[in-house]
Amino acid sequence: MRYLIVLAGGLFFLASCSGPKKVVSQAQAVEARTASGFSYVHHIRNEGPRPEAGQYAIFHVIMTQGDTVLFDSDKQPQKPIVQIPEQGKIQLKPSPILEGLALMSIGDSLSLQYPVDSTVMTYHLALKSILNSDQHKQELVTRQKSVDSEERAALRKKEHRAILDTRFHWKQYKTRQIDYLLVENPSGLKYVPLEEGSGKNPETGQLVKVHYYGILMDGAEFANTYDKGREMSFQVGKNQTAPGLEEAALQLKKGGKAILFIPWELGYGEKGINNLVPPYSDLVIYLELMELLE
Repeated sequence: MRYLIVLAGGLFFLASCSGPKKVVSQAQAVEARTASGFSYVHHIRNEGPRPEAGQYAIFHVIMTQGDTVLFDSDKQPQKPIVQIPEQGKIQLKPSPILEGLALMSIGDSLSLQYPVDSTVMTYHLALKSILNSDQHKQELVTRQKSVDSEERAALRKKEHRAILDTRFHWKQYKTRQIDYLLVENPSGLKYVPLEEGSGKNPETGQLVKVHYYGILMDGAEFANTYDKGREMSFQVGKNQTAPGLEEAALQLKKGGKAILFIPWELGYGEKGINNLVPPYSDLVIYLELMELLE
């Protein structure tokens, strides 16, 4: 259910809802004031219970200043939710949203004027639902599942790109078709920059979080942090992982990505790693620098 502001001889909120309601036309609308003196006008008013202290309100809000829309909660992933404070509880600053919601029933809409310095902001509110404490807990669980699902989908998308980019550049590298793209360090590390990232490069000893996908020169996969859903953390230059991986991390900024071609001397050396990386193995790694930590 969407709420629309119609600019045609005045502001109106339109909403569809069940139960008895009173739709107030612009000609009939009467300006009133909240407890703190904010002026408001109901556009749709239902005959129903209002949110009580301790309950939670899920609502839609559009904030405008003149003809400029400053914020529209419909453009956010989830609708805002707020707890109605206990009566008499001291607030450092009156909240136009809380005072507006306290005057509404489910399906109501109103516009509230909020003076700021020499101008006025208008909050256009529509109350979606009222929850008790148990319902609020379930709502939070539902929202977290939605967030987790979106994060997993985003991570799968990143993983897909990492696999495609790695295997494409690996094949091109073997046939020397990307020699012109390669950056080679004095150590023997070679890499193809994909994205520069932003901010500063990590310093030696700094803790970083990375995602990476790695294959051997025969194409066998040996590492995939995307699949595990968890980044790898290490201190750059402290020999906590393959030397070539640490060296490459110094070349990136937050959000930076590169395809690494690591000779065995800068990889896992003469011993390899268990059954994942045989001794003397050159490596191809897709590296994404996720975060720099203090």
